[in-house]
Amino acid sequence: RRPTGGFGFVEVTRTEGENVGEWEINQYHLSEDTTILLRQRREDSFVLDDFRVSNDHRIDNTGVVCLWPAEEVLTHFCSANKELFKGKRVLELGSGVGLAGLAVASLCAAAEVVLTDGNPTAVQVLQENIARNRAGFKTQSVRAELLHWGDYTGGLGPFDIVIAADCTFFSNFHCGLVSTLLHALSSFPSSTAFVLSPPRHGTLDHFAELARQEGGMETNLSEKYNEQVWRRHVELVESQGTPNMGWAEYQLETCFPLMLQIRKAPKTINWYPFFGAGLALCMIYVYNKK
Repeated sequence: RRPTGGFGFVEVTRTEGENVGEWEINQYHLSEDTTILLRQRREDSFVLDDFRVSNDHRIDNTGVVCLWPAEEVLTHFCSANKELFKGKRVLELGSGVGLAGLAVASLCAAAEVVLTDGNPTAVQVLQENIARNRAGFKTQSVRAELLHWGDYTGGLGPFDIVIAADCTFFSNFHCGLVSTLLHALSSFPSSTAFVLSPPRHGTLDHFAELARQEGGMETNLSEKYNEQVWRRHVELVESQGTPNMGWAEYQLETCFPLMLQIRKAPKTINWYPFFGAGLALCMIYVYNKK
């Protein structure tokens, strides 16, 4: 089901005169001097071909139909933490129309930004949106790629940072997503995946557990990862969904994105062979002294 509300961090205006059929162009104002133009589906559109593409490629079409609230919050998080991405190779998984990845490219001066999706229609839209906004990028290398979780073996990486919004809803994709993160994250301790998603009745916890148990990765789940996001969440809880933000009903389980940080576990060194070799050298040294 499509979301009915947002968090009000990104102002959106519609561009008249460029809307054709089921598509429209919207302006997303990230700051006073930074605006991103996104081609995306009209809210009232229903495209039967989306389901054919989903069936043919064994992938959902949720990234095509709309911009999800978790993507808006991820965009705000990236915009508020520009230094985190400066000079880094950044991968976005499940990009959809690409707002968060394009925000990094426009605001953060990353070394490279690669936006990916498993849906060919979404990748085509991503390529068009990159071309539409390229003149305003602070990142020189920005591109979109088709990427199916589970089939990825590291051809694009490794990356310093991976970002993803609302990608843990379908449990049947969890194993593939864990495998992709294992191949995409570098071995440096600072290499981190920032995954934003609502709890969705245990699906986020299930994914985190799988990342730890099957992927051997370290995870950290947080609800207070940004002060502005937390304050807005509290306001929405207290008001049961502010009408001017479009929420018919605001629920923690399905509306508020938590942040799951994921890193590869540090490799442990077996010191016993070195200890044994050192002891042997000491014994030889002592013997030769006699």
